[in-house]
Amino acid sequence: MINEALRLKAESLKPRLIHKEIRPAALVEVNRDETTFMKYSAKKISDITYPISLKGGESIVLDFGNHYTGYLNLSTVTLGQICDSPVKLRFIFGEMPHEIGISPEEYKGWIGKGWIQEDFKPIVFMPYKGSLERRYSARFLKIERLDNAPFPVGITDIYMDATSAVDLESAPKLNSGDELYDKIYNISLNTLKECEQDVFEDGPKRDRRLWIGDLRVQALTDYYTFKNVNLIKRCIYLFASCIMDCGLVPPYVFQDSPPYVDNWKFQDYSLYLVSCLYDYLTETKDEEFVKELWPIAEDQIEKAIGFFMPYKENYVDRFFIDWCPDLDKAIASMCTVAYVVKQAIEVKKHFGMDTSVYEGYLAELKKAINYHYDEESGFYTKGQLSWHSQIWAVLAEAVEGQEAKKLLIRTKEADPKYKMQTPYMMNFYIEAMVKCGMKEEALSYIREIWGGIIDAGFDTCPEYFDPKNPEFSAYGGHYINSCCHAWSCTPAYWLKKLL
Repeated sequence: MINEALRLKAESLKPRLIHKEIRPAALVEVNRDETTFMKYSAKKISDITYPISLKGGESIVLDFGNHYTGYLNLSTVTLGQICDSPVKLRFIFGEMPHEIGISPEEYKGWIGKGWIQEDFKPIVFMPYKGSLERRYSARFLKIERLDNAPFPVGITDIYMDATSAVDLESAPKLNSGDELYDKIYNISLNTLKECEQDVFEDGPKRDRRLWIGDLRVQALTDYYTFKNVNLIKRCIYLFASCIMDCGLVPPYVFQDSPPYVDNWKFQDYSLYLVSCLYDYLTETKDEEFVKELWPIAEDQIEKAIGFFMPYKENYVDRFFIDWCPDLDKAIASMCTVAYVVKQAIEVKKHFGMDTSVYEGYLAELKKAINYHYDEESGFYTKGQLSWHSQIWAVLAEAVEGQEAKKLLIRTKEADPKYKMQTPYMMNFYIEAMVKCGMKEEALSYIREIWGGIIDAGFDTCPEYFDPKNPEFSAYGGHYINSCCHAWSCTPAYWLKKLL
């Protein structure tokens, strides 16, 4: 159900993208390397000298020096001979060297192969000047010449028309005095910059859509860095304008491809419309915008409460929480609702609205959450011990103060089998530690995880990062994983806030 008035408001806030021509920094070779995180590395062969010669059956690998999102442009000529038959080029883009070293044909996952970053270009006449239609996200580019014509082709110019809604130079520096913190801040900021396009994309390589869970953490980071408030506002409008038949805000929006949503339902993501408005009000004090959309936000709470009162077992199928296989989401789901209801109460208090109904909801939710606290073990559990349940119990304030801090310490010591699989969930762990006054522990965790990302050779923050299992993927194949993903950018927010 499209609210055209809200959609038009979103459209009026569509940004004019910044374009930069980025030319490759070097020719490299990519080889298997067991010493690296993803078992492949890139070694410089030479600087770029034009024309770059390419004979039939040959290939080259270009290194652009950093991660960029944009459109490939190239110019070619024949070298010393007329082009008497078409030239066929294959382009393979890689955010990391392993995407160049591994053949795309090896991918066997369940997400569509169309997201693999490869393209083909037949060139019939020379000289040629043109571009590839699809937008790509990469640092490395492999160009293979697939035809067998005897004449060499010369690439006389090649560059990425790199796009973003923001410029890195517009964001404040961290200048923490700690080299690693500054590097973590910069790589997080680069991730956010690459994901800020017409909307806050979840990842510029794959999906390229607006997810509200990603938006929430991107917006928090953006308030402290780029301050691109109009883009945040645009994205919130887009969600409010596309209500699903069941009355829920969709978990994601395809901003340019009607119909804009499909039938996926994540109750926690729908609830994050409340969180987005709560954060927006806190950071901007723009009351008019929040008032305009608040009825839609409140409706998300009523829909969620309907799953818990009376209690229904099957509600957890409609919560995301994390990509942890076989995770029992029951406790974390109840806690998420309580977390959002608390934020809604703060918004209602700000506007002088009655909060008694929501206070009642919160009391009932906390009672249900604490029903699952096991005195003997000292954990929140329904027979399965997970990081998620303990972290969310703290965020829901089912446990507070020193007891909450002790719970997080016990959880770290126990190191449950059901672990956080995404930097998205890790962000909530950092939030829980900060909530408990564990500032130094939170900073140490950021050093451990995002410092590890830097050591692993990433230019941006990846969708998943598990040093013990580099090839983890929720999609049945790590080749399709995103090495630049929005929900991993939050250290820029936390470092700016804590330091």
